[in-house]
Amino acid sequence: MSDKNSLKDEYLKFLKNSNLSETKLQNSELLNEQYRQTYGHDFEIPPIENSFNWILSNYCEDIRNSILNAGKNFDVPIFAGEYPTCEFNAYYARTNKGHIFLLNTGLFVFLNQFTKLLSHLHCHINYDKNNNAFIDRFFINTQLSFDECISLLSDSFIEYEKNNIPLLSRNIPISIDKKADILRSIFLSHMEKFILMHEFMHAIAGHLTAKELKNESTEGDLTIFEKMQNQEFEADQLAVSWMISLDLFPHLKFDEGYEYHKYAYIFHAVNIFFYLLNIKEDVYQMIVGEKISFSTHPPAWQRFMNITKHVLKEYKNHPMDIHSILLSSLYQTASWMDLVSPILYESLNDKVRKLS
Repeated sequence: MSDKNSLKDEYLKFLKNSNLSETKLQNSELLNEQYRQTYGHDFEIPPIENSFNWILSNYCEDIRNSILNAGKNFDVPIFAGEYPTCEFNAYYARTNKGHIFLLNTGLFVFLNQFTKLLSHLHCHINYDKNNNAFIDRFFINTQLSFDECISLLSDSFIEYEKNNIPLLSRNIPISIDKKADILRSIFLSHMEKFILMHEFMHAIAGHLTAKELKNESTEGDLTIFEKMQNQEFEADQLAVSWMISLDLFPHLKFDEGYEYHKYAYIFHAVNIFFYLLNIKEDVYQMIVGEKISFSTHPPAWQRFMNITKHVLKEYKNHPMDIHSILLSSLYQTASWMDLVSPILYESLNDKVRKLS
């Protein structure tokens, strides 16, 4: 039996032992269909395939090949599979046969919905001559108005936090604006690969589980949770650095200027990912009435600040002036976030109040 088949057996055994409820499995099937509908726009997914596992498998192979093509060593059997709980996380399991990467359906489907809404929202955000963002409510070349985008965004965050599943009640259309749809495809692909690359970095860096950290000799005053959070910070840093240095998208040709804008796209996508993660954490507090108890993972804003400091320092003297590209990307992201966030949070607070 090949290593890959052995890992697949390990994966199937893990799913069987998880005792997933029928509701979660049914919801996962619905999410897979929604995932397929959108990704039919970007990929030719074979009709007999589980669309989520198909994408995961291809993404993992892209990452693995990119690592090997760059002359880095990662000659370890891997298997990536769906963990159909519809939740919002991703992790990897280390076995004596190789690495298993598990990603929850809900995480990728939520990103799918978020980037579609973002592509419509992008059509309503314009920039003045000083590159400051402003809302253009009269833009008509998109199917959703600015107010509809905000309402659907708040609905999707609340639905996820309430029922642990992305919004299924409305099929969000892909923007008819070509530039906005290209950005949707770019940001979605980069965010998904950042999540997978983060898990790869845990494996490559040899990060330890909570049990292993507990058995490890203690140095200094760090608790197990602090050590695990430091591992998350390191995996974030390595993931972004490797994404910048590797060719992770050999099959996707977004536009002729992609290579030049690659660094901005990556950093922009990672910024947006932690922006939405931070909102999700805030919505939890709004609904539950208490802050998330952070243990193994740091808060999203700390992870974002950690990555920002890391990449700006690492690429300060890069010959392609990546430092300036990243600073420009950071400013542009912050500009529209500062504009949209108060309106989005007002909508979230209003809808959460109506729930109680």
